[in-house]
Amino acid sequence: MQLLQGVVVHSTSTPIGTFSCSNPLFNQIYSLVRWAQRNNMMSLMTDCPARERLGWLEEDHLNGPSLRYNFDFAPLFTKIENDIADSQWASNGFVPNIAPEYFQTSASLTDPFHNSPEWGSTFILGAWQQYQFSGDVALLQRFYPAMKAYLNFLSSTAATNNYIVTTDLGDWYDLGQITAGIFSGVSLTTKTLPGTAIYYSDAVVLAQMAQVLGNAADVVTYNQLAANIRAGFNARFFKPATRVYDTSSQTANAMPLALGLVDATNIASVAAAMV
Repeated sequence: MQLLQGVVVHSTSTPIGTFSCSNPLFNQIYSLVRWAQRNNMMSLMTDCPARERLGWLEEDHLNGPSLRYNFDFAPLFTKIENDIADSQWASNGFVPNIAPEYFQTSASLTDPFHNSPEWGSTFILGAWQQYQFSGDVALLQRFYPAMKAYLNFLSSTAATNNYIVTTDLGDWYDLGQITAGIFSGVSLTTKTLPGTAIYYSDAVVLAQMAQVLGNAADVVTYNQLAANIRAGFNARFFKPATRVYDTSSQTANAMPLALGLVDATNIASVAAAMV
């Protein structure tokens, strides 16, 4: 008879937070989430422990607060920011969806599997989260010029399209159409809505970074860019007749609400549509 012993292997991000309550189900869910985080924490945040194990970047900012409540994420995220900077194109500031970019899913900047703002924007949004949790400005100071270059890359195509991004994976794998047992990828929300919303968030955050770093000129520049994106977003996606966004899917209404894109007079109708 042979015995097998499982050994948990993960990056040494120090546990700093715990959760417990009187509901056993919630406690079990928390334990499951915590183990999933540790399983994906292997010198980078892997996309999933079962198959790809690549550094798809979107989860680093979408799951960032949850990670930081549970672990001291600063050392690992600093390494991730370094990976992103190493993968950034010097020619135009482009940040790919995956870092480290062991291989190119495509060399094309119009292929959303290679270029999608929700993924590349971890460079900006993740660093800002790190500052919010720690008060440490080191990542902002070090990578601010490179972050500006990435936002300039997004603007290089969006600004000629009324500030709507042109390449975007969208609300990837929403529960939409299924053909021959395979998800179509995106069907409930117009693809460019999520990417444009994140592009707006990038501009807002860079204006806040500029304020922290004492760059008054950039505060004005990025606040104006955010206002332009907001105007373009609402012109493209808001439906005045029904006072909702796009297809009125959960994503179409939730992202504008969460990121501050909804005019005050329309917040009630957009929220009611979600409910």
